[in-house]
Amino acid sequence: MNTILRGIGQKYAILTIMLVFLGIVAQGQRIVRGTVSSSATGETLPGVNVVIQGTAKGTITDIDGNFQLELMPENQILIFSFIGFDQQTVLVGDRQVLHVELVPAATALEEVVVIGYGAQRVRDLTAPIVRVSGEDLARQTSSNVLQALQGKASGVQIIQSGAPGRGPVVRIRGLGSIGDYANPLFVVDGVFVDNIDFISSSDIEDVTILKDASAAAIFGVRAANGVILITTRKGRVGRPTVSYEGFFGMQVPVNILPLASTQQYVELFNEANVNRTGFVPKDPADYTASTDWYRELLRMAPMTSHSFDISGTGQGSNYSIGGSFLNQLGIMDFNNHYQRLNLRARLDQAVNEYIKIGINSIISRHDQYNPNDGAFFQAFVNPPVYPVFDENNQEAFPR
Repeated sequence: MNTILRGIGQKYAILTIMLVFLGIVAQGQRIVRGTVSSSATGETLPGVNVVIQGTAKGTITDIDGNFQLELMPENQILIFSFIGFDQQTVLVGDRQVLHVELVPAATALEEVVVIGYGAQRVRDLTAPIVRVSGEDLARQTSSNVLQALQGKASGVQIIQSGAPGRGPVVRIRGLGSIGDYANPLFVVDGVFVDNIDFISSSDIEDVTILKDASAAAIFGVRAANGVILITTRKGRVGRPTVSYEGFFGMQVPVNILPLASTQQYVELFNEANVNRTGFVPKDPADYTASTDWYRELLRMAPMTSHSFDISGTGQGSNYSIGGSFLNQLGIMDFNNHYQRLNLRARLDQAVNEYIKIGINSIISRHDQYNPNDGAFFQAFVNPPVYPVFDENNQEAFPR
């Protein structure tokens, strides 16, 4: 009997010692919670690796960027790592809640290019691709996106006509087809369009140019002359931000072709017809006018643009709402102008980990008036001997 009691007493003693030890261990452990987000956009990051330094123990953040981890007293440093972001080391100290912001790795982001339905690293690409950011386009004041793209992409020829509101001619790696079929394919946020005259440079996030015929494997035969992919702006930071861009400039005619004066014109006219039978040479003194038709046709023309944007992210949503107004007068001294008003809205909402819905719309209204496309040719061939206004012409409208 005594032996049995002594055995039971030993078991209780061992159990008591174990409970005391576990209590001491439990008092040393603590739970640290926190959230991980991007310093660039403010969005929370799911799937971030959180590891205790010097151990293999760790966890990953959930869909909302939250994590929870048990630490011992000697565990003071956590390491956060995520693809596309710089690794960050955080000293916990006596904190129980952490808010960590990871900085995007610029070198890693530059190595990834979106092509069609997927993405590849630049060093793995065999097709020629050029990417231009919206910030680079915004540095050049222009009425057209393609005009702002001029000189920024090798192998892309952009010919601007100069007429207000008229889009330039684009040729990627030379002329591949005849007529209008030589134009590249424009894709705006995944939608095929014939031209991008309706888009303001301030509304663009980036432009990617696929320069060879291999793009046809993704977009079909319409991509035989190259593809210009455009992504419009979206929310960039966590809290709502309001931005405004505007400029005012003067368009000044340069490299004006010098025309012959009346004296020079009459002399050349006489020399050209001297051998003609019955020709009577003209006398420059018989003509009182000496008109430079180019000078009469041209003027300094103002151009102004205004754009605003309201954007932000939060609660799984990403939004950007904005508008722009462009007013451009032509250098031709007539009722020659172009006006464009754009309203833009983009909203992306994450329903859960697998479903995201959104809306992306651009409403554009423009007013373009080019009275006479052949006026410059007429100014070149019209003799300078005639005055701009004939006072003897009673049927002419007064100036």
